[in-house]
Amino acid sequence: MILEDPGIIEEGLRILDAHLMAGRHGLIDLLGVDGCGSFVVLEIDRGNEAELLSRLHEYQSWVASQALFLRRLYATGPSNPFRPPRAMALSRRFSERFLQEIEELKQPVTLLHYRILFLQGLPALYLEPARDDEIPAPGPVSDSVESLPLEPERLTPEEWEAFYGFERRRLAVKPDEERVNR
Repeated sequence: MILEDPGIIEEGLRILDAHLMAGRHGLIDLLGVDGCGSFVVLEIDRGNEAELLSRLHEYQSWVASQALFLRRLYATGPSNPFRPPRAMALSRRFSERFLQEIEELKQPVTLLHYRILFLQGLPALYLEPARDDEIPAPGPVSDSVESLPLEPERLTPEEWEAFYGFERRRLAVKPDEERVNR
């Protein structure tokens, strides 16, 4: 859902790559660029907050060290060299300990709680800030969202398939087609 419409995360966000190999550190879930031209590392919690914290720190540092190369690779345009890459983490819930550890980091990290909703039979992503200082001004809430349970179940295999299916489709594109598309 994020790959199809990155604006659901943040207005102006463009996703550059999914499962990008970050040196020896592993695969970045999503790498994007925000409306200001800053890189954004987006990681999704897999149930291990210590691992998530480590991934956020390592990937954000790696992107900062490779910013010039990544800008040329993805043709993202000029940027402010004093603006570090941002990190975003999505989870069903964050523990108090994790929130405290994030506060101690010197790197900016945006934390979002997510839920997968089904509206008229179609999946939709519902996001809300995990910290009080990131809460936007209150707005009207639709009746369909108010009636949803507060503790949704884990993602189903079909939901994971929809999320990661985009990457498989992207990798299935032949190199000649990919060069034409760029």
